Amino acid sequence: MKQFYLFRNSLLALLVCGAGIVSAQTFHPYHFPGTTTSNWYQDYVGVRFEVLSPLSVAGDKQYSYAYSGSSSWGAPVTSPLVNKQIVMPAAGDSLVTAGLPAGSMTGKIAFCYRGGGVYFSDKAARCFAAGAIAVVIVNNQSNGVIGMSASTAFTGCPVFMITKADGDAIDAKYHDGIAGDTARMTISLWGLGNTTDVGLINQGFSMWHNYAIPYSQLTAGMNPVPYKGINGAYIANFGTADPGITTLYSTTTFYPVSGSPLVIHSDSTKLTSFPASDSIWAFYGPQFNLTGITSGDGRITTRYSIKTATPDQYGGDDSLSTTFYLTDSLYSKGRYDFAKHHVIASLYEAPTMGTTPPNADRYLWGPMYYIAKGGGSFDSVQFSMASNTDTGHIISSITDVSVYLFKWVDGAHPDDSLDHYVQTDELELVGVATKTFPAGDANPADTSGGYFSAQFGDSTGVARQIHVDSNSWYYVAPDLANGWFLGLDGNNNTYPRTVGAWKYGTMEYSATMWPGGEPAGGSSGPIVSYPGYGMTPCAFGGTTFLSSVDSVIFSSQKGMIPAVAFTTTNYVPDTSHSHVGVHNVNNAIASFSIFPNPTSDVINASLSFSNPAGVVSYTILNSSAQVVTSEKHTSVLMSDNYSYSTSKLPNGSYYLVVVSNGKEMFKKFVVVR
Repeated sequence: MKQFYLFRNSLLALLVCGAGIVSAQTFHPYHFPGTTTSNWYQDYVGVRFEVLSPLSVAGDKQYSYAYSGSSSWGAPVTSPLVNKQIVMPAAGDSLVTAGLPAGSMTGKIAFCYRGGGVYFSDKAARCFAAGAIAVVIVNNQSNGVIGMSASTAFTGCPVFMITKADGDAIDAKYHDGIAGDTARMTISLWGLGNTTDVGLINQGFSMWHNYAIPYSQLTAGMNPVPYKGINGAYIANFGTADPGITTLYSTTTFYPVSGSPLVIHSDSTKLTSFPASDSIWAFYGPQFNLTGITSGDGRITTRYSIKTATPDQYGGDDSLSTTFYLTDSLYSKGRYDFAKHHVIASLYEAPTMGTTPPNADRYLWGPMYYIAKGGGSFDSVQFSMASNTDTGHIISSITDVSVYLFKWVDGAHPDDSLDHYVQTDELELVGVATKTFPAGDANPADTSGGYFSAQFGDSTGVARQIHVDSNSWYYVAPDLANGWFLGLDGNNNTYPRTVGAWKYGTMEYSATMWPGGEPAGGSSGPIVSYPGYGMTPCAFGGTTFLSSVDSVIFSSQKGMIPAVAFTTTNYVPDTSHSHVGVHNVNNAIASFSIFPNPTSDVINASLSFSNPAGVVSYTILNSSAQVVTSEKHTSVLMSDNYSYSTSKLPNGSYYLVVVSNGKEMFKKFVVVR
């Protein structure tokens, strides 16, 4: 059994809790099912997907794997494909729009492009018929990698997708006419057959708190605990021997848009012995402040590199860099496309819904953001979603989507303490943004999912009246109907930073807030397996090892960062573009009252409208960000009434949210008996 250790001070805690750690650290359902091994540590690494040569394009590549998830297809990687040559279709047909000559790909890895109206599974089947032992499909879009669906059953060989940037670079080498430039690859569940082979685990490095943040948050000595740097990475011994002293070096540098780079921090962490049986270690340097940053856009990059006492026989995974960006007004935990000005979503996921409303109808899911320096107001939010039923870029099954903005105040309830758990009455609804979809509304995004924006409004629907408070946490969550999938980053992994924060005794909220929960007492399994434990945000914190890191299953954090970004008006706006698109134009709700409040048995609402309302939606949320109930009234003219029995609701605070013609208002009420 390969063993996993947190390096240095955390070793003892892990030895004490070892059995629980193994059962809790399960693999991500969309990345690593189908492997033949039962070893979690190999599952955490996943399929090693390496370009070995030429050196100019060598290294780990970001990928998606068709043999993953509930709709997996293709074939699992069972035997290593070591140092295999790639081959592209002849006659310039990089899209595989037709059959290929028999034997033209025998014993090689097929390399082709997405597109041409040909399904992924059809491309793979044509390459397999020509003798391919695996198929690599290059995304023809610049949005990373996506999950691949199959139109017909295909189980012939493993199928992968890589990014357009990586694919174009390999394609250029393939066609440059230079002998020996045809790329060679290794696809393996673990090692490459080397005696000495130490490498950084793909996406196993510590990122920063956000992918993008306003630069004003980091200037003038702004160094609260959530903003501290935590350099660290998971390193694996893929070889068969101990390489001796292994050192991880890391250097963090600020690159302003104008001016010279500034090294903020550098450190190294050393392991004196790295037995092959102890295959994964986590290396962490000290926490540090992000000092010396001047006002203005820029980026902060941490570069990691490994050096071993015995020369490494494969250096393609011995170094990597991770970057986050300083902007004028943007907050984003997941990746962001600064050229097209929208979030990047390469994975779409939803919880397994129950059969009893409201959990059978709706779910909320989003990230938690920390804001150190307040002032100004919340402006707009951007999110991504996809559906199995709506075709192409026309939204037909829904009329609107609301995004709720909650402020989390730990210990807000009189009976609660500062315990780092998100609990009842600690989430206060402070704003709502609503994206409407009129009939025939066109979505300009790729058909694999859409990118949408909406403007925040306060409880009265007034835009830009939600004040940004200092030293505060905000939960930003789209409200999606059953059958709709939330767009996720699909690539970045918050787990290494979360564990690093635990190592230093601090809390980290870079993990997603998921609307399901882990069963009481802990269990292994993916987070989507437990929707029945309440559509609530995950509780963070606690005293045990499991809960002191986070309450979502550890390795399930890979790629699971919701693609939900927002802007504030705190800073001088970038007039060259808008990060989140054109704001909605809202129609006014003339009046909105609820009664009685407090209540014990029923809550009533009375509304009047400045214009014929048409469809009016009513949603009740509790203070744990759960949808209690929702309903729509149609053919509404200038007024409407709503009533809901609260007799079965527990005592506590609730919110009634009303949306009409893109205008949202909400009021808080209390159930007391």
